[in-house]
Amino acid sequence: MDFIAKEISISDEGFGITISICQKEDKYNPNIDLSFEEIVNSMGKYILLQKTYAEDEFETDYYYFESHDKDNCGELDDYEIVLSHSEFIIKAPNFKYKIGIDSDSILFDELKQALQYFTKDKGKLIVL
Repeated sequence: MDFIAKEISISDEGFGITISICQKEDKYNPNIDLSFEEIVNSMGKYILLQKTYAEDEFETDYYYFESHDKDNCGELDDYEIVLSHSEFIIKAPNFKYKIGIDSDSILFDELKQALQYFTKDKGKLIVL
């Protein structure tokens, strides 16, 4: 297990969808002057999935992955996600993250729906 998630957030703001799973709850306060390193360290371990919608019919959606491990950040192309009520696993050719989740049924359904949408055209989702 890479970490246990304390916070899961999903946002769809019209230009794309973002799913983040974090080891620590977000307690960022813009009124406190912190360095970049202090902000990153306050987040703990995390992963972020982002699908940015194409602007016109000549472009394609862009898939992005980010984690606390900066060596595994960038465009997401070939990947598989396994979701259960107790785990979230994402595998790609160059990385694998296994994250413990303790989600209630409402949060699980929201996460499942967001991941179904996220993987609709690219990637694979397995729900257990």
